[in-house]
Amino acid sequence: MAARAASDLAILGAPPELLGVAGRVIEDEVRHVGVCEHVLRAMGRDVHAECAWKPPASASSPGARGDALARLLVVGFVVGETLSEASFACVLAHAGEPLVRWALTELLRDESRHWAFGADAAAWILRDASSADRRAIWPECVAMIEGVESRLGGPVGRELLAREARRSDWEQRAHYGLLRASVACGAIVDAIPRWLVPRLAPLGVPEGDGT
Repeated sequence: MAARAASDLAILGAPPELLGVAGRVIEDEVRHVGVCEHVLRAMGRDVHAECAWKPPASASSPGARGDALARLLVVGFVVGETLSEASFACVLAHAGEPLVRWALTELLRDESRHWAFGADAAAWILRDASSADRRAIWPECVAMIEGVESRLGGPVGRELLAREARRSDWEQRAHYGLLRASVACGAIVDAIPRWLVPRLAPLGVPEGDGT
């Protein structure tokens, strides 16, 4: 995703400072893969991952390319990295296993730079966009939020809470960063008004108050 953003930004003539940050984000993401692989192998797990969210495809014309890139930056970076930041912070607050805490600290340290890159690059891409075009990205942001909540085990409801209540090993699981879905999803929900909407507002993306 970062490589795709950097490539399209370069094709569209983005300022050198944005391209420099894009390069740093690519380096971060490569390192993050190594961190996660190290933790999984240390715990005896197979290494296999696939991104559930697929960014919009690039297009040949500058206008279509810019539109797809705006969505990639807003949805993939501003929304996606903000939710990752909230998730990592929540897990770090509960996890006790040193290896897990080390990995989370490594990942969390870079997330603020990643969403900020997305916001700055999106602001450049959307500099001449209409209010309607900006607001049109919001439904994709909502879909991303709902997708993350689903992958964490939500949405939270009576059935989920009942299943959680039947388990007795949550403290042990939390030690390794495996939280109740209600806790993990709660961190996402809390992050929407506290972090996400204020980060999207300067881009003119949220509809109404973003709820």
